[in-house]
Parts: sequence; structure tokens; C-alpha cells
Amino acid sequence: MKMTQEEYDALLKEGQGLCAICDRPLEHRQPPYVHPSYATGQIRGLLCKDCTMGLEAFQDSPLRLAKGIKYLT
Repeated sequence: MKMTQEEYDALLKEGQGLCAICDRPLEHRQPPYVHPSYATGQIRGLLCKDCTMGLEAFQDSPLRLAKGIKYLT
């Protein structure tokens, strides 16, 4: 799950400096979170703190997240 500075910069540029989920600008005062797939170890994208915490609350479970979406709707 290690990433070079060049890979990080490319990912940040690819995402136009926005969170991969909510599209809010990634804050410079707080570095973006590098979000991996825990199953494969591959980097999924850069997320803001709020989105990272949300995914962690659902334990990166698509089933739990789908239930949360169903509950909200």
C-alpha cells in the first residue's frame, strides 16, 4: 500500500483536487486520505476526512452501506 510522491501527485491531479466521493475540494491544511481496497491493497482514490470516516463507520462493507442508503431513502 506504499505510494510514491509522484503516484500521489498524479492521483491528486487526476481527481482535480477533489474528494473521490463527495467532490468537495481536498483541504490543504489537512492532507487527503489515501483510501485502499483492503481486499486487494490497491489504492482506490483520495478522500476527505468526512468520507473516510463514513466508509470506516460502515466498515467498508457495500452491504452495510446499501442498507444505510435504503434507510435514508
